[in-house]
Amino acid sequence: MTTLFIRLLNDHIAYAEVEEDTEEIEETEHIEALDAGLMECDWVAIDEQDEVVGQGATTFAMLQSEVQESLEADNIEHSVLFLSDAMTLFIQAEVPGKTSSQMVKALPYAVESYISTEIEEMHIARGTVRRGLPVDCLTIEKTKLDPIINLLAQSGLEPSYCSTIGMQIPIEDGTVGVIADGDDVWVRTQDQLAVMDVSVASETLAMLAQSSDDMEIKVEVKSFSSSQGLSREISRSPFVEVQEISEPLLAHVAQNFDEETGINLLQGEFSAREAQSLNTKTWIRNGSIAVAALLVYVAALFGQGIWAGMSANKLDQNAMALYESIYGNSRGVSDPISRMRRNLGTATTQSGALETLLGELARVVDDTQSRIVIESLIYRDSQQSLATVMEISSLTALDGFEKALERGPIDVDVTSIEQVGFGAKANLTLNIKQ
Repeated sequence: MTTLFIRLLNDHIAYAEVEEDTEEIEETEHIEALDAGLMECDWVAIDEQDEVVGQGATTFAMLQSEVQESLEADNIEHSVLFLSDAMTLFIQAEVPGKTSSQMVKALPYAVESYISTEIEEMHIARGTVRRGLPVDCLTIEKTKLDPIINLLAQSGLEPSYCSTIGMQIPIEDGTVGVIADGDDVWVRTQDQLAVMDVSVASETLAMLAQSSDDMEIKVEVKSFSSSQGLSREISRSPFVEVQEISEPLLAHVAQNFDEETGINLLQGEFSAREAQSLNTKTWIRNGSIAVAALLVYVAALFGQGIWAGMSANKLDQNAMALYESIYGNSRGVSDPISRMRRNLGTATTQSGALETLLGELARVVDDTQSRIVIESLIYRDSQQSLATVMEISSLTALDGFEKALERGPIDVDVTSIEQVGFGAKANLTLNIKQ
């Protein structure tokens, strides 16, 4: 399968001049109308071996036809869109809250002080949310993002990931990451991201390359074009490394693409379309952590009525099949449910909290139109709480999942949220409402 990478080259939204006749005014009026199709872009297609199978430069309006002509019968599995960093603003915000859920709700208020536009007009995408740590955010005006995503969707190239080139610069403590391409220079540190003209970049990088009293700063520059002037200015510092790269910028970024390095703008109202609903059995990821699916049957057998139409005999058969899929064989196991309960340390637990928590979790998983994988489950009998680590197809889907659980008898505490690939991973603790 092929992944299509698209880079928007414009720093601003393109407008077209449109003629409009009105009955009140005899003469023709000229107005400006948004036309994302006028925007220029370049594109690269990468196969499963990270080899370039097609590339070109065109406008958004001509993108679909050019890609189809170039790739012929190749199937595009994902589309990844990079906007200009000049259209977005990277913010690292201190957000109050005792839980990740509270921090997510408080995020717009924390970001509001960094921007001049009304917060209601801004789209805020967030990175990992952990209590006590600042939250990385990428913001953009909704009126800029909406027509671009809509046009790609209409062309059959709706992206599953949208970010910026600057967000693809990997960074570590004490490191400044730099990309130089033509007249543009991207600079990223742990808490800042900027794109600037090459004429002002030398002074900025020379200043950043100076080591502080408590840390030596290392500047790593990837130069994609004749940026010798920039290299000369900053190479005097022993903390600067310059790597000359001959391939085009987008091709290099595509072949080294890392979803977790950046922030996916496709969150909230801009979330990518969800996958088809999955059967509960698809919770299983691998043998060591696949307790979730089998324990759902424990909930059913203890009279929670989740699948009232399923006979006990059928449940037993499915439970044994799941046990075998997890552990390889069921030799000597006559009661897989009891065996799994012992593995969880809940063999003496009576029908009650565990079954209620698992039953509600199973119900919401079955009702959710999203890709969900339960990675682990830990039941704490003393607290009557169920802790789970789960992957879900998007942050928006996670919000809906949490709300669906809380509409029942469950309180949900989201202790951490992080972006993983094209989706999200969360640590949740479920408690029965008091």
